[in-house]
Amino acid sequence: MANLYKGMAGSPITSLSAAITSTQTSITVDNGSALPDAPNICTIVGDNAQIETVLYTAKSGDVLSSVTRGVEGTAKAWDKGAKVARYFTAYDQQAILDNFAALAAPLEWHTAELQNGWTGSLQYAKNVLGQAIILGGPLNHNADAVTAHRTIIATLPTEYKPKFNAGLCIAANCSNLSPYGGMIGFVLSNNCEIRIVDPLAAAVNKLDPAIVFQTIYYTV
Repeated sequence: MANLYKGMAGSPITSLSAAITSTQTSITVDNGSALPDAPNICTIVGDNAQIETVLYTAKSGDVLSSVTRGVEGTAKAWDKGAKVARYFTAYDQQAILDNFAALAAPLEWHTAELQNGWTGSLQYAKNVLGQAIILGGPLNHNADAVTAHRTIIATLPTEYKPKFNAGLCIAANCSNLSPYGGMIGFVLSNNCEIRIVDPLAAAVNKLDPAIVFQTIYYTV
């Protein structure tokens, strides 16, 4: 996603406290509090509608540093006293549009490789906000063995690690737990293994139970 930078209410104006060259990457202003904390952008404004928007990734007091010049406009030398402010820019508008477009883009779905005799379908995807989705219906066809507690069902790529390091509990509905069916438990661990973790795990075998997964969570 495109970086969105915090605005400044009222766009207060400060000024360059010294002249700068077109390649200078450290800029001192008269009042650093008129500009948001880094990282952010600000615009230098001169006569005849000349502007240069710059990106600064560090700010200490009145000094902007690690500055990328000419984010908008052309990097040029500026005189002392040139006005500087955090205006809403074309960059801001385009970043908002780009992020809306990214959110509207269709998800790219992947199929998990099921393990330990499990078949069926288990799919996963992740959106631009880092939200992951797991859904599907894994089946156990192993007629010669029961499903042991903490059996690995599938392993997801490392970029699907849960955001919070305690792992992720997943409830799944299973149709063959007598007498009425019920909920069984799974966990997505910090190493991205999906394991069955339920006292009734031994019942989830032989009968091709209908197991339904659907969970949404934040990744790291």
